[in-house]
Amino acid sequence: MAAALRNCLGYTAVDQRRYRQARMYHTEALDLSRRRPDPCQEARALAGLGSLDLSAGDSDRAIARATAAVTLSRRLGNDWVTSMSLVVLGLSHQFEGRNEEALACFAFAQTYAERDGRPRTLARALTCAADAHLRLGHYGEARNLFRHAIRLGEQVGDTFLCARSLTRLGTAERGEGNPSAAIALHHQALLQHRLLSPLTDPGYHWLEMDIRCRLGHAYVATGRVREASEQFQAVLDARARAHPADHALRVEGSEDREAR
Repeated sequence: MAAALRNCLGYTAVDQRRYRQARMYHTEALDLSRRRPDPCQEARALAGLGSLDLSAGDSDRAIARATAAVTLSRRLGNDWVTSMSLVVLGLSHQFEGRNEEALACFAFAQTYAERDGRPRTLARALTCAADAHLRLGHYGEARNLFRHAIRLGEQVGDTFLCARSLTRLGTAERGEGNPSAAIALHHQALLQHRLLSPLTDPGYHWLEMDIRCRLGHAYVATGRVREASEQFQAVLDARARAHPADHALRVEGSEDREAR
């Protein structure tokens, strides 16, 4: 239980963007799981640390840890840990520009998630694959994957997942030459976003900025420049709400320049 609880605390800390604490918890879990052999918790700790390494830009270490986690979890038959570890491994390859390797990892992650049967785990693998296809301009593939992820998000009531996937589905539609459909999807994403709370959803402001930026580009694609400008301004306003101290410093600096 000691290692398991530390892993749970680590994953929670990552979700809340408390990365230093997350690393401490996962490191302790890894140490405990090796001293009192518990390969399942060792795999979970390795996957968590790999994710943190990737966030810090150390893709080589992330790949090493995620690969070790995949090897352990597959040997144990733990499909959930295997799927999550493959996602980390895929994201690490993607970080290095190895898109084919990344897509292969996401496809394997999807297979293990389907076997595990948890909708959120499957949705995670699907959205990662869809994001990769979106970056590569494979809009049709991305569209199908995002639609599947949205259905899963609705099934389990994951509002954040739905909002994030809806706005990216909108970008895929714009890429396919359907900017009007894209605009409608971005507005659906904003409606989902309004159901979230800035107190309980750490990515609240980031998600709003992402949606409005994509909506602004969709408006540009239809020639609606005024509406696009309003959305881009809303992005700046959301950033000011997310980082009030930085905003205050910029305003103060602007006023000083005007005074001079």
